[in-house]
Parts: sequence; C-alpha cells; structure tokens
Amino acid sequence: MNRKRKAVKTTAYVAGIFAVASAVIAGTLLVMSSMGIIFPRKQLLTLKTADVTMTYNARSVSGGAISVAYGELISGHRIVVTAECSHTDAGEYVNAPEFVILDEMGADVTDMYQITEKFGKIKINQRRLIVYSQSKEKRYDGEPLVSDTIIVTGGSFAEGHTLVCDSVTDITLPGEQKILPSYRIIDENGADVTKQYNVSERLGTLTVLPVSVTITTGSAQKQYDGLPLSSDKWQHTGGNLLKGHRIDAVCITSVSEVGSYENLADVRIYDENGTDVTQLYDIVTEAGILTVQPIVLHITTGSAYKEYDGKPISNQKWQIVHGSLEEGENIKAVGFTERTYAGDSKNEIVFEITDINGKNITSRYKIILNAGVLSVTPRPITIQTESAAKKYDGYPLVCTEYKITKGSLCEGDMLQLSSTSIVNIGYTDNYIIDLTIYGRSEDGQKTDVTVNYKITYDYGTLTITAE
Repeated sequence: MNRKRKAVKTTAYVAGIFAVASAVIAGTLLVMSSMGIIFPRKQLLTLKTADVTMTYNARSVSGGAISVAYGELISGHRIVVTAECSHTDAGEYVNAPEFVILDEMGADVTDMYQITEKFGKIKINQRRLIVYSQSKEKRYDGEPLVSDTIIVTGGSFAEGHTLVCDSVTDITLPGEQKILPSYRIIDENGADVTKQYNVSERLGTLTVLPVSVTITTGSAQKQYDGLPLSSDKWQHTGGNLLKGHRIDAVCITSVSEVGSYENLADVRIYDENGTDVTQLYDIVTEAGILTVQPIVLHITTGSAYKEYDGKPISNQKWQIVHGSLEEGENIKAVGFTERTYAGDSKNEIVFEITDINGKNITSRYKIILNAGVLSVTPRPITIQTESAAKKYDGYPLVCTEYKITKGSLCEGDMLQLSSTSIVNIGYTDNYIIDLTIYGRSEDGQKTDVTVNYKITYDYGTLTITAE
C-alpha cells in the first residue's frame, strides 16, 4: 500500500512538472511570437461571398453564406458566421458578414489562418416609379388655376407604401407655370422612404391665357398736300372685358408722305379703381389704313420712225398734259428709251422731281405716261446671184458670186451666204441656201442682224450641157 501511494505521488509529481514545463514553454513561445522573435506559419485561406442584386421591396436582403475560394480549412475547423450581412435600403454594399473559425472544441482559431477576403456586393436598386400630373388651361378670370393631384402611371410601390402630395401648384395671372407639387412616399408607419424610389416625373403645365379683345381703328385717305393724315376713330369689336374694366385707346399713326400705313393704337385697359390691368388681356388691333395718294401727272412723250441703219433711234421730247407741280418744284427727264433693231417699242422716259431745296420728291407723284412709239423698219435690199454654165464633167457646178442691186448694208455689217449647186446635165436657179448678215454689238461682239433687213432675191442660172 505504501509503495502504491508513493508511485501515485511520484506520477502526479512528474505530471505536474511536465504541465508546468509545457505552460512555461507555451508562454515563452507566445511571448517570443508577440515580440516578433518567432513567426508561426499560418494557413492560407481565401474566402468569398456571392454578388446579390435585388430591387428594393422594403424587406431585408441577406448576403448568404461564406465559402472557401482558395486553400482549405484544417481538419475539424469550421467557419461560423457571427453577424449576417443584410441590408434593406437601396444602395450598394460589400457583402461582408462577420465570422470566426472554430476548431472541433469550439475554440476560436481564426488567428491560425492568413485570410484573403474576396467578398461580393449586395446591390439594392431603387424601385422605379412614374408620376404624372395633367396640364390645365383656362382664360384669366381672377381665380387661381390649381393642380393638386398627382397619380402613379408606371412602376409600383413596395407593400404598405403610399404617395402623399404635400403641396399644390397654382397660377392666377396670365402665363405658364410648370406643375411642381411637393410629394413624399411613406411606409405604413409614416416614415419617409422617397429615397428608395427612382421617380420619373411627367408633370404638365398650368396655363392661364389672357382675355382676348379686339379693337378696330379707323381708315382715312387723301391726296398728298404736305399736311399730316391721321384718324382717331376706334371701336371695341371683339371679346368681352371683365366686370368693371374699360378700354382706353389712342390712335398714334400720323403720316404725310405718299403711301399706305396701318393706323396703330396705344391700347390700355383699366379696372374700376383706375389700375392699369392691360397685362391681363391679349389685345388684337385690326388696324385701319391711312392712305396718302400721290399727285397725278399725265405726260406725253414723242414718237420717232426710221429705217434700220445700225444706229439707235430716240425722241427726248415730252410735255405735261394734265396736272401740275407745286410752286418751286422741278421735273426733269433722267432716263430715255432707245431702239436700234427693227420693231416697235414705247418711248418710256424716266423722270425725277425735286423740291425747292433740290430734295428728290418723285414718290409724291404718280406719273401716267402716254408714251410715243419708237419704230425701226427693216432695211430693204435686193441680192442678185450670178449665172454660170459648163459642159458635163461629173463635178458640181457652183457659183457664189452675187451683188446687191438695190439698197445697201449698214456700215460695218457683212453678209455671209451659201449657194446651190448642180452636177448632172440640165439647169437650175442659182438660189441661196443660207444667208446671214452680221453686225457688231456695243461691246464689239459679232451678232446676227439679219432680221433687220427685208431681203428680195434675183437668181441667176446654173447650166450643164452635154457638149
């Protein structure tokens, strides 16, 4: 018995010494590790989580489990998520749950690993919503035009959510106002969740049109006399004024020079207190016409006639046969008509009228011309072709000789022609196939003036005999 007890005591003593030694060694190793004297090798491990994409639905979105992407856990070790990664609000987050690695005894052995995290993302997209407000329009009546309704035309709410319109848009005076209501989206507890939505706004416009009224101004006319022409007549011809309002119009157009002009007016509208409320109205002025008519002068111009000679014809004589100028005024011809080629044209003369100071006042007059005639008649000439004869030899007989037996060409004009021919035995008139008379234009260019001649022909004979 005593031996046995002694053996037990000895064993316990040895075990105690071993435990103390192990603890000392472990402590020493721990101290040395913390001091950087020794570096225990860690297990390499890459952990990953999935990407998760959802549309906001007012419920929590979980990132799911962690998995090993590279390396492996030591036998008996396991990954335990201590705080799951989850989000509710719209946004983008790293899918990074909190975790530890435990051994088979439940001890935390995370520090035994060198961990690389390849965590995905949790993306919660805003919920799409389309809101709409209808445009409205009316004529001004002193009362506000209001938009207090906004409706959802696209997308949808998360469960329990509603739209609340906090304010209205209104406009009273004529003009346009974009509908800009203040609104919120709230959950079942009244919390503002507007930021969880991607809202597209299709908002109309409030338009208040001015009251339309029409006034018509008077017309007047007279012949030019140097004095101003105006008309102060006007009347309200269209549209209704608001109660207590009145129109005050002043015709402002006054003209003295020849022409037709709109009789414009300055129009104001006042309320019963004398306040100018013109801005509330769309005023249309149907303007009358003020017409200052020109003084009429009838002028006759002379005529002239001649046979074509290549030189221009004109007649600068004229006279006033009806109407007259005012004292001190002067009229002169500043442009004349000429004619060179055969034919007729009116002898139109351009006039300029000036006042006593030399100012051009032609526009004050309407000149009616009784124009004379400038007439150029064609120049007569007679062309005689020569005769020719020969014995038959198989070759054509041509004779281009000619002479002008009556009349003459104008100085500088020249004649070009081609004649007929004969080949076989017999005879024919030596007629002209083609004839052109050329002259020179004012710029020296060669030009066809044949139409200015009246041409007659006296043909010779072409004869081919057998012997």
